[in-house]
Amino acid sequence: MGGDCGRGRRRWLNENRELLAHWFYLKKGLYPAGDEALGMFADELTELSLDLGASGALWRERIESLYLRARAITDAARLEILTPQNGGEFLIGDVPALTVRADRSGVGVLGGIALAQAQSVFLPLGPRHVAALGKADQAIQLAPDQVAGINARQLAGAIDYVYLRPASPLTETVRAFAMQRKNLSRAAA
Repeated sequence: MGGDCGRGRRRWLNENRELLAHWFYLKKGLYPAGDEALGMFADELTELSLDLGASGALWRERIESLYLRARAITDAARLEILTPQNGGEFLIGDVPALTVRADRSGVGVLGGIALAQAQSVFLPLGPRHVAALGKADQAIQLAPDQVAGINARQLAGAIDYVYLRPASPLTETVRAFAMQRKNLSRAAA
């Protein structure tokens, strides 16, 4: 028995014994007669899991499961289209769809806000439009400070890049943020 199977067996027998015995009964129609029967059944399950993992079937199942959960969460939300007042513009980061909460400074999944905990999700569509999940289907014009807030979140949520149109009035804002991030990286090193 390989190392992965041995760890799987111990985990089933130590942490999930009652569940393993229940599944044994459902599969075999009998109650397990001691540790040896449960151990052999745990080996069967572990081998099956390893085979499914090697074939990619578990990965596919996980992706499909996450998709269905995300869809269930977003189905209840409505679509808001946000536009800036007075010629403002939106940035687009390399992680453009960001989960946000008013009570947290982090942004996006990498900032510790999972979709299930988010109050909204912002997705810039271009320099003049952002799609957001909200409580009502509506178009909203944002004041300059609100646009700056969304842009600040795009900057904070970006891993490497932020995109803007040529000759954008946000060029200096992006440069200043890049310098600040660079200086913070140097200080941390």
